[in-house]
This record gives sequence, C-alpha cells and structure tokens, in this order.
Amino acid sequence: VLLVWTSLSVRQTLLWRTEESLWTEAVLHAPGKIRPKIQLARVLPPERGLVLIQQAKKIDPSNPLLASEEGRIYLESNRPDLALEAFGQALALEPDSARAINNRAVALAA
Repeated sequence: VLLVWTSLSVRQTLLWRTEESLWTEAVLHAPGKIRPKIQLARVLPPERGLVLIQQAKKIDPSNPLLASEEGRIYLESNRPDLALEAFGQALALEPDSARAINNRAVALAA
C-alpha cells in the first residue's frame, strides 16, 4: 500500500511541477473543453499555442475568448496585422465587450 501511495504521490508531484504539464494533462482528460486548451496555449510557445487555439475554434467557433487569445498570440509574435483581424472577430462576436474594444485598440497602436 505504501508503494502505491508513494508512486501516486510522485506522479502528482511531477504533474503539478509546471503549468505546461498540468494543462497538458487537463487537455488530455477533457479534449472537448475550451478552457484547458486556452490555458495551455498561454504557456506554450506562440506557434504551438496558435495550433491549439485553432483546434479549440473547431469545437466552438463563436467563442470570443478564442479570437482574443488568437490575437494575443499574434501580438506576442509581433504580427499586429493578424492580431487586429482576430481582435476584430472577437469584437464582432461580442460587440459590447470592453476587453475586445481595448484589445483592438492595442493592435491598432501596434
């Protein structure tokens, strides 16, 4: 029993060691959920994060948060033209969102 509990403890410790490993595990256990994909995309390099956001958009294409995350990744990658387009999509999906308006302004300034 002690050996089983020790091995489970070591596994959980390794899982919680980095944000990437934690959110990767969450995506594996909930492949149809959006939030774990967004959280994992935030800790991955921009290229890999963008792929993950594109996968999430296939699940829920009308989610404004996904468009905002896509824009954030484009800004991080120094591609303000694509960020402006993504933030525009987020604003179209949620016209009264102060966050979407602000993000679009940031992309315009960049």
